[in-house]
Amino acid sequence: INAEYGERETSRIANPPFLSLHQTVVLCFLTLSLSLSVFYCGMTYFHFINCVALAFVPSFIVYKAILSEYSCIQLSIYSGIAYLVAQLSELIVEGAIMTSEKPVFDLVRVLLRAIISGLDFVAMGFILNQKSLRFPNMITIGVGWSVMESLAIRLIPLWMGARGQEFSYHYLLTAIDANLYLLFYIATATLLFIHLRRQSNPNILFFVKLALLFSLLLKPTLSYFEHRFQRDSVMSGNVIGSGSSVSVILDSTYEQGLMVLMKLCWAVVLGVVAYYLYQVPVIEDKRKVN
Repeated sequence: INAEYGERETSRIANPPFLSLHQTVVLCFLTLSLSLSVFYCGMTYFHFINCVALAFVPSFIVYKAILSEYSCIQLSIYSGIAYLVAQLSELIVEGAIMTSEKPVFDLVRVLLRAIISGLDFVAMGFILNQKSLRFPNMITIGVGWSVMESLAIRLIPLWMGARGQEFSYHYLLTAIDANLYLLFYIATATLLFIHLRRQSNPNILFFVKLALLFSLLLKPTLSYFEHRFQRDSVMSGNVIGSGSSVSVILDSTYEQGLMVLMKLCWAVVLGVVAYYLYQVPVIEDKRKVN
């Protein structure tokens, strides 16, 4: 019985379960229905519920479809705590060494932010090293990291703004942004998993490091332009006044949609790279073979 269980576990890890066609169709239908339903209902809390569901339900579906049989709830909680510790450390370090933001693009500031953002990779690697390197761990860390980030920086803005009487694309795009970061964090955890795995092919480690460096540099760059767009839209609204508030809202929505599109391309490219690097066969340990 133990041998049969071990073979089943080995085959299940070697061929990890992904979302089936039925689950993928259900996920797409749920996301589409939640996105479109906000156009036909003007209730105060309905828009808020739609945005919260769009931000958190995909993470729940990923957990139930892939991780439920592995009992990874404890590791996901540890990942969320690690996220909070990493973000607190980044705030302390950034407040200690960073100066006030300049109105023009500052390459040195972006590079410093990238170095500070490396604390996220350190925290993820620490969590991975505390557990045996298995397939579910990297998915669990990505899901836990994404959910905790959404709880920390998106839930309160959605509660304060999405309950308004008027529909706004801003909160819908914020919920979509949470799903993009879900893919990004899963891809990042996968790349760290490959880098820390002893049996990884040395020929792909260079590409793994290159992908992690690309992600490390691109995230603060996108964050800089996102904060810049938000600041410019607020300043434009204060200068122009309420008479042209519609044009200001449209401009800010267009800029936020552009940022979401850029993040989509970034997350998809990183996810595809992580997937194909994960599919590279591992090198067997000769000591175990002998």
